Amino acid sequence: MAKRRGRPPKHTEKDIADLIAQCEQYIAETNIPSVAEFAYKAGVWKSYLYDRAEFSDVLKRLSAKREAAIERGLFAGAIPPAAGIFALKQGEIGWSDRTEVTSTINATVQQIAKLTPEEKQEGLDVLVRQLYPNGVPSIPAVVGVPYD
Repeated sequence: MAKRRGRPPKHTEKDIADLIAQCEQYIAETNIPSVAEFAYKAGVWKSYLYDRAEFSDVLKRLSAKREAAIERGLFAGAIPPAAGIFALKQGEIGWSDRTEVTSTINATVQQIAKLTPEEKQEGLDVLVRQLYPNGVPSIPAVVGVPYD
């Protein structure tokens, strides 16, 4: 049998079960729970909780309660809108107001180099229409060729 290397685990299975039970109690007793606050109170790093699969379910429940509580507070007017929106956009909830556009270009530099200026412009026009389906905002001329 191979020797075990590295530092022995800090928490035993019983310790982990106790931490999960503590987190369940924290969720039940807290209006707007936070992973950072629980980790601080439990004396562990937040990353330790995220890195261990054993905490996955309890952290999801914590996050769901947090999200619901913030939403209720926003709708009731108890939480200022900017603060609520900021809280909902944070890591564990992950709301976002950015739009992500994915475009795949299947061409090599050598293939692009062989194109005529008109073909290059046509390719740029197609890409711009994909990125801005509602029309191009004012963009300066690209590669010396103005957009109409």
